[in-house]
Amino acid sequence: MQDNRKETMQDIEKLQDQIQMLKITQMTIVEHLSKDDSFMRLLIAGYLANDKLRNSFTEYINDKGDDDMKVFMQGMNETALEFKEEYRKQQDEQN
Repeated sequence: MQDNRKETMQDIEKLQDQIQMLKITQMTIVEHLSKDDSFMRLLIAGYLANDKLRNSFTEYINDKGDDDMKVFMQGMNETALEFKEEYRKQQDEQN
């Protein structure tokens, strides 16, 4: 039992190290590519393509945000919807 627990903890530590490496790699790529506004817009839209996340964030902005932030969020919602539609079209073409 103790050996299994030790093995499991070693596996978890290994996964944590791998996740840390992926996180560093992702942040480096995002930082480099974020100099391009269209990339950042697509990246954020990709994150906001998750309906629950986008709806929650939109509600927060509508309650707490200023007018500029609300307009920005409206644009992000439109971009996210376009992104989702384009993704659906690509999936349909592949099937």
